Amino acid sequence: MSAHPKSPNEVTSGMRYIARMLNKIRLHARGELHEDYHKNLGGVRTADGACCNFLRVHYRDLRERVLQGGTDEEILEWCFEKGRRLNEGDLFDFEEGRKS
Repeated sequence: MSAHPKSPNEVTSGMRYIARMLNKIRLHARGELHEDYHKNLGGVRTADGACCNFLRVHYRDLRERVLQGGTDEEILEWCFEKGRRLNEGDLFDFEEGRKS
């Protein structure tokens, strides 16, 4: 049975979209992600790619980390350690950029 991912508006530690991307990775690994989402997984010119670029982490590394297990909050903290830590201004800019 295929599933659709979480809403892009779900917030994890002040950041939108990351929960959706992590959920897509988990669903895909279990063979449960609806096929409509397969083509754009981790694509550079997709929301996944924009989010990874914003955090300064590679999608393939993030995917490996997600598959090791952990909560969304723990994985976002890993992103901060491997990429860059975000401040409130960064989060505001990311949210505003997604609206335009």
